[in-house]
Amino acid sequence: MFRSRFVEPAVSMVHRRHPALYAQVVTLIASVRVLVECSDERFCLSATDAQLRTAPARSSPVTVRTSPGALLRLLDHDTTLLAALGSGELEFVGTLQDLLALESALGVFLNACIRSPEAPALLQGFREYCQETTDDQRNRP
Repeated sequence: MFRSRFVEPAVSMVHRRHPALYAQVVTLIASVRVLVECSDERFCLSATDAQLRTAPARSSPVTVRTSPGALLRLLDHDTTLLAALGSGELEFVGTLQDLLALESALGVFLNACIRSPEAPALLQGFREYCQETTDDQRNRP
């Protein structure tokens, strides 16, 4: 079974701690299957049967490419989604409707994450991973 190093633990945490917010995220992206490419992780994220699921990467009409550093800047509020798209730190392929659905889902998901007691440890692990990935290729999409 495919496992994402940071996405799956965060999804599991939100599902356990905030089921109503989790359900809202699932509803927001129910019609979107997105290929996520971030450094050495490539996977598909979708919502089926009222569950967020990750699966091995495969072709998708919606693609998001970024780097761990860019994600950390978004999480730390050092940049915005629009600024990251404009600077090339984040690349998005899909319709405007898909982008808006993903942006809304991400907002709800992060709101649930910050309310979870496990979030600081998960974020610290992600920070350490970002520090380890200093290779320029890993800091750009």
